[in-house]
Amino acid sequence: MDPEGRPRVSDSGNLLGDGHFDLISDPEGLARRLDAVPGLVGHGLFLGIADLVLVGDETGGVREVAAGRSQ
Repeated sequence: MDPEGRPRVSDSGNLLGDGHFDLISDPEGLARRLDAVPGLVGHGLFLGIADLVLVGDETGGVREVAAGRSQ
């Protein structure tokens, strides 16, 4: 929700969801289950297409997570 309590939407008018999750033990399985949800446009699990992920936090910090390197 935005600060005024309205749902956040993308430039295309799709509803956006945001959340913080602990370690996902089976990201490929989760991606398959999310891909099977009717109407879900995307999930943001960039499996097999990124070698480096920059993770931002609420304090403005940034952490690098590289492929093949555990958190």
